[in-house]
Amino acid sequence: MNKLVMALITGIVFSTLLLSLIAFPLSATAQGPDSTPDKVQVVSALGKIPGKDLIVHVWVVVPPGADKNEVANEALRNQGARPFTPEEFSTISLFWDRFSDGDPGNDFVTQNYNPVDDPTNDQGKIALLKTHDTWNGVASSSFNFTSGPDTFRCPSLVRECDGPSTFDGYNDVAWLVVRGNGILGVAWSGTSIDEVDIALNTQFNWNTNGNDFDVETVFLHENGHALGLGHSNVVGAVMEPVYDGVRRSLDSDDIAGITFLYPVDTIESPALSVTISTDAPSYVDGDEVSIPVLVTDGTSPMGGVSVHVDLDTANDSPLSGNGITDANGVALFTYTVDTGSHGIGTYNLSTTASKTGYVSGTDSTTFEVTSPSETGGDTVTVTGISEAEIVKGTTIGVTITGSGFLSGASVTFENGCGPSPSASDVSVDSPASISANITAKNGGPPRSCTFDVRVTNGDGSTDVLPNGLTVILP
Repeated sequence: MNKLVMALITGIVFSTLLLSLIAFPLSATAQGPDSTPDKVQVVSALGKIPGKDLIVHVWVVVPPGADKNEVANEALRNQGARPFTPEEFSTISLFWDRFSDGDPGNDFVTQNYNPVDDPTNDQGKIALLKTHDTWNGVASSSFNFTSGPDTFRCPSLVRECDGPSTFDGYNDVAWLVVRGNGILGVAWSGTSIDEVDIALNTQFNWNTNGNDFDVETVFLHENGHALGLGHSNVVGAVMEPVYDGVRRSLDSDDIAGITFLYPVDTIESPALSVTISTDAPSYVDGDEVSIPVLVTDGTSPMGGVSVHVDLDTANDSPLSGNGITDANGVALFTYTVDTGSHGIGTYNLSTTASKTGYVSGTDSTTFEVTSPSETGGDTVTVTGISEAEIVKGTTIGVTITGSGFLSGASVTFENGCGPSPSASDVSVDSPASISANITAKNGGPPRSCTFDVRVTNGDGSTDVLPNGLTVILP
C-alpha cells in the first residue's frame, strides 16, 4: 500500500486548527433550541483559544434541566477556549489541495493507526479501514483514504498529547483519555495546513458488534471531518452532529458533500471488475480457505491494485485483510477455519478493489463451515492413490483421493507382508484430497508385497482402498 510522504512542518504559527467532538448518544430531537427538564440534550459550541490561532468546536451533553449556554461555556473553558464574538465568527473548512493539483500520483490521504489501549480486541483498525472503503466507494468523488503502517505516536495536534499542538505531517488515529464530560471522540485539523488527527475516548464502552458505542460509526463520522465535511442538518446522515446508534452507510447528503468537495474528472474513469471466490464451497475446523481476488479492467488483468477483504464469520467476529494484485491481477488471501472462535454456519466474504484513475470495484461471496458430522464423515471414501508402487527402502510423495476427508485424518497401510509402509507429513488439502510422504521400510520377505490403503478421520470414520500400494524390490 502506498505510503503518504508529507513535508514535516512544526509549530502552529499562521495556521488555524479546528477541533470537532462527537457527544453522548442522543436523538436528533434533543437538539431543539429550548432546554427541557426531562431530556438530555446536545449543543454545539465554537470557541477560540486566546492568544493563539486555534479554533475549538465542541459537542457537549446538556443534562435535563441545565442551561445550555452555561454548559457550553464550561465545555469551552475545559478546552482552554472562550466563545466567539459575532465579529470573530467565520466559516472554517479543510480542503485537501492534492486532489486538484493535476498530479494523480498523490490523490490519497494516508492515516496511521495507533493500537495502544484499543479496547476492542484489535478490531478498531478493522473498523477504521471499513470507513476508508465507505468514503472511497463514492463513485462520484475522487477522494481516497489509504492506511499507512501502525504507529505508536500520540496524535500531535490533539490537546491530550504532551506539548503544544504541532503539525508533524502525519494523520494519526489513536485511543486516549479525552478531557471533558460526554465526549466520545475528537478530530483536530488545520485550515491552511492539511493534517488531521483523531482520538477516541477510552472512557466509554466500545463495540464492533452493533452495540453502543459502535467504533465504525464514530470513525465514519470523524473521517467525514477529516476529508473536509462539516455537520449536516439532515436526520440520518453520517455527518449529522449526533450519535444515534449504528450508521455505517452514507446518506445522499453525505455523498453530495464529498462529491462537491472532490468531484471526479469530467472524463468518465474506467471501472475495475472484481471477482472473489474460494477453493471449495464448504469447510470444517482446521481447513485452510484459499481466497483469490481477481481484478481486471473489464478485459485484462490489473496488477498493482489495492484490495481490501472483509470476512464476517458465523458468530459476527469480523476479520479483514489488505493486499496488492500481482501481474496476473490476483491478490491471494487465506483463512484457517477456527470454529471455536468463529462458529459454524455461513461466512460472508466481501472485497473492494481501488486504484487511482479507476472507479472502485466490489464483489462478495459466501462459504459454509460445518461440523464433521455434516460433512459426511461417516461416509468417507478412498478411491485412489497417485503412486501404486514404491521401492523398498525409499520415500515418495503421493496424493490420495476420495471424499469426506477431515482435517487431522491419518493414513495407514495394512494386510500386506513384511513391515507396513509409514505415512508422514500428512495434509488434508481438501475433503477430496490428501497429500503425504510414504516410506517403504526394509526387511520382510524378498518379494513384492501389496497393502491396503486406509484413511481414518479424527471422528473415527474410515475407509480402505484394497490393494492400493505395492512395495517392490530394488
